[in-house]
Amino acid sequence: MLLLALFLTLCSHNGELRVKQEARADFAAMSRDHVTEEDIETFTRVQELAAQRTGSLMNIDSVRCPAVIEFGKYEIQTWYSSPYPPEYSRLQKLYLCEFCLKYMRSKNILQRHTKKCGWFHPPANEIYRKDDLSVFEVDGNVSKLFCQNLCLLAKLFLDHKTLYYDVEPFLFYILTKNDEKGCHLVGYFSKEKLCQQKYNVSCIMIMPQYQRQGFGRFLIDFSYLLTRQEGQAGSPEKPLSDLGRLSYLAYWKSVILEYLYKHPDKHISVKGISRATGMCPHDIAATLQQLGMIDRQDGRIVLIRRERLIQRHMERLRSNPRQNEVDPDALRWTPSTSLNAVLSEEEREAEMDAERLKEQASCWEKEEREGYMMTHGSRQPLTKVHCKVPYRTYERRPAPSWT
Repeated sequence: MLLLALFLTLCSHNGELRVKQEARADFAAMSRDHVTEEDIETFTRVQELAAQRTGSLMNIDSVRCPAVIEFGKYEIQTWYSSPYPPEYSRLQKLYLCEFCLKYMRSKNILQRHTKKCGWFHPPANEIYRKDDLSVFEVDGNVSKLFCQNLCLLAKLFLDHKTLYYDVEPFLFYILTKNDEKGCHLVGYFSKEKLCQQKYNVSCIMIMPQYQRQGFGRFLIDFSYLLTRQEGQAGSPEKPLSDLGRLSYLAYWKSVILEYLYKHPDKHISVKGISRATGMCPHDIAATLQQLGMIDRQDGRIVLIRRERLIQRHMERLRSNPRQNEVDPDALRWTPSTSLNAVLSEEEREAEMDAERLKEQASCWEKEEREGYMMTHGSRQPLTKVHCKVPYRTYERRPAPSWT
């Protein structure tokens, strides 16, 4: 019976028939000559009772491992499985510290951990703050365990993520929403430190409880802000997922339309758009094609300035302002290494193709400009809110700084 009690914690509950089958197989493997039917029935009843009382062992037919996580004040249904250690991934519910991201087996363990954790923000320097939003730059080589736990958490909501443990070559930019209790994880994007393809984003994730609030666009825009600070043109790592492709295409379209709106009478070049936005020329050319601003007329390729499309976009933006915007004046960051601004071969080739399109165009087409009357008055620039709160620089294990 002692052997029976010890073995109880190693089995999972999946219905009476499956439990009986597993019990017979397990007991047969452990002791082929001394197990009776009565022992098996007793073991089955005790196992079912234990599973009902704890509720911690997951159904082995479950698609997601684990199926639920407790993260701060949220209980979140996971979307995909993550390669946590087997003794944790087989649990129906996993408990995570929302600050250090350590994963635990039970609520009691989490409560004991919270009393002694001492973390209230990511273990890194704060490089951006505006209102209640902050961004921290975490080096995967310095805070390895934290970044590994972050990647395991992200895999619960990303289908194609493959980076879990080899985090040393990456920087992680973590967006938090702050209150009197600390800096709560909203999302993050990672970026390879030295990338020949000049990718400015390797992976990007927003926690489910903060989705559809503009934070995805915020992180994309922030990645291009860093790219502009480096004096380069960047692009997300390819291939993009279906959702990532839609998100980036929507961002690229809005950036180009707003650039054209702000430069109505100036000579437009792909190179100028790239310098102003940080987008690589290939992405700019592809987006112009998606917007229908490239056409062939009389055997020539021309660029079409679609005024109605530009004005409709600005009208939507004025009637429904974005919830969270990146303020470049709130950034306190310089590139960690001196990087040259030489374009990669792919970017150079894309820029040459885009410039050829421009050179072949005799002028911007005005057909959509005709009949459109400007009734909106003068255009006012967006008001910038400057960050007046001093920035914080933290050690790896800082003392609590929130009151």
